[in-house]
Amino acid sequence: MTARPIPTIGRPTAASRVFACLLVCASWAAALDPKYRTESVTELFRCVVPAEWGSEILSDGLRGIRYGSPAVHIDVVLRSDPATPEAFLKRLKNRGVAAQDAKAVTVSGASTRLWKRDYERGTGPGESGDWVHEEFVFLPQGDAYWVLMFQSVSAAPKPVPAGAEAWIRFLAGFRRG
Repeated sequence: MTARPIPTIGRPTAASRVFACLLVCASWAAALDPKYRTESVTELFRCVVPAEWGSEILSDGLRGIRYGSPAVHIDVVLRSDPATPEAFLKRLKNRGVAAQDAKAVTVSGASTRLWKRDYERGTGPGESGDWVHEEFVFLPQGDAYWVLMFQSVSAAPKPVPAGAEAWIRFLAGFRRG
C-alpha cells in the first residue's frame, strides 16, 4: 500500500476568507434565538430574557427590575437588607413557607445554590387560590448581594412551571457588571 500525499489547500484567497466568515456568522446566527433578547443595565448586569417580555423598575424601596408579566416573571434585585442571603431565606420561612436547597448552579462564573419553594396563595379562608412556584439564586456584589428570583403562578401545581425555559436561559446568560 502506498501512501498518498495529503492535498494542500494553498494560500487562502479573498473569496475563501469571505466564505469562512460567512460560515462563522451563519453558525452564530443559528445559535441566537429571535425569541430572546439581551438586556443591559448600565454597568450593573446583563441578562437574556424572552423578546416579548416587558420590564419595570421595582418599587417599595427595592433596587431592581422585573422582567415578564404578573403570572411569570424574573426579578433582579440588589439587596443589603436583610444583610445576608441566609437572613433573606430565614425571612421567607418566617413568612410561612421556607425555601428548600435544590441544587448547585453556576451563574455569572460563580458557584452558588438554587433554592425553591411552592405554595398556595389563598384568597380567603376555605377558598383555593393560585399556586406559586419560586426559585432563588444569590450572588455576592461588594457589601450587598444579587437576588435573582423566578416566579410562576398557575391555577394548579405543575411539574414544570410556565417560564422554566426562560429562567434557565436567564441564569445561563446573567453577567454581573
